Amino acid sequence: MENPLLALKAKQIADALEAGEPHPYQAGFVPERDDVHRLDPHNPLHKIKLKQIADAAESGEPHPYEAAVSVVLKPAVAALPKSLAHYQAAMDADLASLAVLPTLEAKALAKKTMIETYWPFVEEYGNGGDAYPNSIAVRLMIWLFDVLDIERGLGLAFLLIKQGIHQTPTKFDRDIPTFVCDSVYDWANALLKLEQRESASPYLDVLVATIEREKWSLAPPVKSKMFVILAKHKKVGGDWMAVLDLCNRAEACNPDGAGVKTLKAEAVANINKFPGAPAE
Repeated sequence: MENPLLALKAKQIADALEAGEPHPYQAGFVPERDDVHRLDPHNPLHKIKLKQIADAAESGEPHPYEAAVSVVLKPAVAALPKSLAHYQAAMDADLASLAVLPTLEAKALAKKTMIETYWPFVEEYGNGGDAYPNSIAVRLMIWLFDVLDIERGLGLAFLLIKQGIHQTPTKFDRDIPTFVCDSVYDWANALLKLEQRESASPYLDVLVATIEREKWSLAPPVKSKMFVILAKHKKVGGDWMAVLDLCNRAEACNPDGAGVKTLKAEAVANINKFPGAPAE
């Protein structure tokens, strides 16, 4: 199954090899996945990570933020999955169990274990070419974002959105595309607040490109904020031309509410420092 995240990774690796440089997915290149000291214990998005890493270290098992995590729909290693009805009954019981847990951290830890129970069924659904309303796949996508497994969450979301037949659970006030954008935005925005300014690439880049290529139906404020958050990450990397382009795209889809006036002016000022490249 074609996955844009895999395609981008393959290109980055090939470009790095051609240049004789380390690529972003080899050991040691992306320390934020496994360097506990770069996680902020006061950041709510990282409290879950720290607890998962500590629990994994205690049990001697790998934690979910180590490098080389597969994108989505890896070959199943468990027994053949049972029917949708079987997993829906199990999901109902698990949701009842989650409802009584006292904290978000406790819920996230429980979801991490529960995800692996349903994953063989969901990956069989994706790899088998099936296309029917699959409430388990939708719920699993939500949980993957909840536990910050952005890679698998995005890959599964792309499949579900492309199929166009899935809905978020009852009591959700957003459709799947909006939920995905909100989840990735919150995660990418939290990364910007870290002292080390960790990157949201390649996931944020691929999401924004997919939104445009697949013409996702999004409210203007949702679409524009995705351009803006990517622009802010490009600013960290000093890619001012990309910042300016993304600001212009944010204003094009949300002229009155993009909120990029200051960022755009900063991009223009930096671009105009170099001769022969006037920006507007």
